[in-house]
Amino acid sequence: MKPLRLDGREPIKKAAVLVPLCIVNNDLSLLYTLRSSDLKSYRGQVSFPGGVQDTTDDSLEETALRETFEELGIQRTQIDVWGSGCFVGTRQKDMAVMPFIGYLGEVSVEGLILNRKEVQCVFTMPLKHLIDPANFRSTQFRNGYALPVFIGSEHRIWGMTAIITHFVLSALLPSGAYVHKLRYITPFKTTLPGTKKKKV
Repeated sequence: MKPLRLDGREPIKKAAVLVPLCIVNNDLSLLYTLRSSDLKSYRGQVSFPGGVQDTTDDSLEETALRETFEELGIQRTQIDVWGSGCFVGTRQKDMAVMPFIGYLGEVSVEGLILNRKEVQCVFTMPLKHLIDPANFRSTQFRNGYALPVFIGSEHRIWGMTAIITHFVLSALLPSGAYVHKLRYITPFKTTLPGTKKKKV
């Protein structure tokens, strides 16, 4: 699966998210947030901490760290940034999001200071759960692409967050550890009595 193309145009906005890698109950896990239902955009959806780049941010990494502190109260000194991925474009092609992988060490979810205006709750998913084929699905769209979906927990991981999760697992884990493949099913043609052939 390739990153969504930005078709050569400069996006109206740039944003960044932190992909928090942490240890919870001795399991290497990813930390996710559930966005507040009071927000104007993407309300009630699973996401990584992050947001739009501010004019005061020196870099997109700074954006990811600032937003993580504002949403979860995690200090920058507690985050070891390992690197970044490629820009991922939104379906509207009006924004490009840069993911940064940050290691937090051992984390107590209950000890995080949540900004309730932005974050409804926080949860973690062990990597061993994310790479289990039983917890992997995909969503296919009519215009010719499929996106990953991760299930098996209280909150389904889909959309851009699932795309970034897919990229991170593919890059982070050794060959053969993460083997999920997105299957695209080509629409077939059928002819009904008295009609012309059309795609279904």
